Parts: sequence; C-alpha cells; structure tokens
Amino acid sequence: MDSRFQRTIGGRIGGPGRAIAGVTLVIEDKDGAFHVTRRVSMGQAGAPDLVQRFRLDGKESVNRAPAPGGARGEASSNARREAGRVIVESRLWITAEIELKTTEIFEVSEDAATLTVRTMRTNHMATQSGKQIYRRN
Repeated sequence: MDSRFQRTIGGRIGGPGRAIAGVTLVIEDKDGAFHVTRRVSMGQAGAPDLVQRFRLDGKESVNRAPAPGGARGEASSNARREAGRVIVESRLWITAEIELKTTEIFEVSEDAATLTVRTMRTNHMATQSGKQIYRRN
C-alpha cells in the first residue's frame, strides 16, 4: 500500500525565520518493509526529505534520524505489526552518554482517510509524548 498523508501545521523549527507550512508523510507498506518519507515544507523552501526504511521481520534497521538542534544522526530500530498498527521502536545516541528512545505507532483509520502517529520520546531527563493526525491526499 502506498499512501500520501499531509498535515498543515504552524510553528517554528530551528530558530526564528523558519515557519513550518506543513508536513507530508509518504508511507509504503509492502514486501515485509515499512517505508516512511517525511517532507517538511517551510514557505518556498523545505528541508531535505527524511526517508526511513524499517524491516518488519524482527531484524534491526538503521536509518538517518532527526536529532536536537536540527542535526541528523543514525537510529537503530525494530518494527513490527500489531493489531493493524505498525510500531517502530528506535534508539539514537545524542552524545556518548545520552540516549534518546523513541516509539512511534502508525495507525490508519478504518476508512483509510487519516493516519494517526503517536510518538513517545524518552531521554535521561524526561518522557515526552504526542499525537499527529494526517489527512490522506
């Protein structure tokens, strides 16, 4: 299944002058793999696409991942299907001492019109959670 979901948001990223106009996710779920392409648009320009590929066979995947301060690092992930959802658990070392653990749960509505992504991030200081809802294009 190939799906394109879009979410229009406001806000800023990486400091002043970079308002976010929207985020588009392109999801490919086929042949034992789950691919997520994140496309962030910021006015006339945008950040480079972030493409992540996750194996659903229980083996580890390594992908580029966003890191604090707009940097990118490499995250090790395990993904699985569970009750109609795809769950991705990742680990990213920010520094030699600081690990960021992320769990993302991807779930498409019964009518396939929306994608809900629930995210939980945990580091040495706190746990943060959020939910993003995308509409199908």
